[in-house]
Amino acid sequence: MIDSINKQILLSQLWLFMLLNMVFRDIHEFFSPGTIQEAMTGVFNGVEITESLMLIGGFMVEIPILMVLVSRLLKRKTNRWLNLILAPLNAVMIIQNGVRDMDDIFFVIVKVIALTSIFLIALRWKEDS
Repeated sequence: MIDSINKQILLSQLWLFMLLNMVFRDIHEFFSPGTIQEAMTGVFNGVEITESLMLIGGFMVEIPILMVLVSRLLKRKTNRWLNLILAPLNAVMIIQNGVRDMDDIFFVIVKVIALTSIFLIALRWKEDS
């Protein structure tokens, strides 16, 4: 079934799925008691919130946002290579952020499965499909 779906559309939808899970997890986290108060102190989960850290976070979330669009627009060769590079890079960043509780584990698993799917689809993307 996956072979019959346009790869550009499929990759774009998987990036969107991953992005929505990333955003929802962050929103979901605000409902944990004390999270907003902790973030307002300038230190969150033992890490000082700096402008540099916020910029890195901006880049981290910009990659999936950009890939939703880019996966639909770029030709196969460039599209394929970007997906092969950026999906594992995002997976590493997500895993490196660590987990604080059970729902973090759940969202990490979902996002890594989506990114693994992106990688495998790009890896198997033949020129004629």
